[in-house]
Amino acid sequence: MKKRLTSYLLILLTFITVVGCSNNNQEANYTDSNKLDENTSQILRPPNLVISVGEDKIEAILGTYTWSYIDDNGNGASIAADADAPTSIVEKQEPVKVNSNTIVTLEFEMSPTQFQIRDWDTEKNVIGSYNELDLTNHEGIKIFEVLAHWEQGTASYSFSLDIE
Repeated sequence: MKKRLTSYLLILLTFITVVGCSNNNQEANYTDSNKLDENTSQILRPPNLVISVGEDKIEAILGTYTWSYIDDNGNGASIAADADAPTSIVEKQEPVKVNSNTIVTLEFEMSPTQFQIRDWDTEKNVIGSYNELDLTNHEGIKIFEVLAHWEQGTASYSFSLDIE
């Protein structure tokens, strides 16, 4: 009986030691959306995008993306994330009310090599594509997608405006 109890305690102690000393650091790299890897100075996910519309700031919602980086061990790592269409992504976001002569500015956390702005209808179809956003040709609730490209990958961002 004493020998059995000693065996159980030894197994329990070994288990606690192994679990307590395990390295959970890899999981921490993915908890912050734009955590900078200190060893490689790389962003581990696509940069944030803030849309300036007059005095208002809108945080665009990240959708589908692909992203590559070099991990702590010097190995290439890639992430591919799929999301619904921009029309579904912004359903719970209240459109910001603006007038048609409001200036819209895209503020990327890290500048892309190129980007394109797409206009979506409620039937989940792209109805226009632009290099810059001029609201004078739009009215009502509009859903926009920004498709941006960097050396590390591509990302889609969505936001909506109520244009008067």
